Amino acid sequence: MKGQTLDTIHKRPAILSDGAEIDTNSAGEKIASTSDGDSRGWISLGDFAGKCFSDPSLCQKHGLTVMTRIKLDKDNLKTKPSAYVISSGGQTTKARGFALLRLAKKYILILSTKDRQWKLHTNDMPDGWFNLGFTWQNDKLLKLFVDGKLVASSEAIKVSRPVDSFTSLDIGRPNNSPSTNHRMPMSIDQIALWEEALPDHKVKRMQTESES
Repeated sequence: MKGQTLDTIHKRPAILSDGAEIDTNSAGEKIASTSDGDSRGWISLGDFAGKCFSDPSLCQKHGLTVMTRIKLDKDNLKTKPSAYVISSGGQTTKARGFALLRLAKKYILILSTKDRQWKLHTNDMPDGWFNLGFTWQNDKLLKLFVDGKLVASSEAIKVSRPVDSFTSLDIGRPNNSPSTNHRMPMSIDQIALWEEALPDHKVKRMQTESES
């Protein structure tokens, strides 16, 4: 269906909005793009209210993993105050969840539950296509992986997030704002999510294999 694509496991629709579209790369593979000319689209993976990816404390195995292959449009990022790769609420104190964004020339990953927060950053991301992933374990660390390498990790601090008001999982924008000012121009492929923290060696192996 135009404006939708289905995940291969649960057949949940991903909704492409405001110019986001399915495209074909040079190898003939289907990819999703949030930017087409002047448009600033975004992709919704659905509403996860009361579930792991909106409130990580509800994850069945007390952890989660997100992995994808993406290409950032860095030329169009230079004039943006902030831009979001993915968001399920971690960026706002009125929600829980996670968010990966570019702010002040850094890429910041935040994950929050009702009473704890993990936050890390890395200065840059690769040009062209690359493998991106992060894992989180409730009693351990938040970890960020790029192309098979662990580039940053973080321990928890105490916070208070009594409500989870924003529960959708969105790609290319913050899930609490419709503004186009914070949308990330990019192409994305092969996104996968687990309700457990995959071990480091498995994340590194999967990312390395996807490059070959």
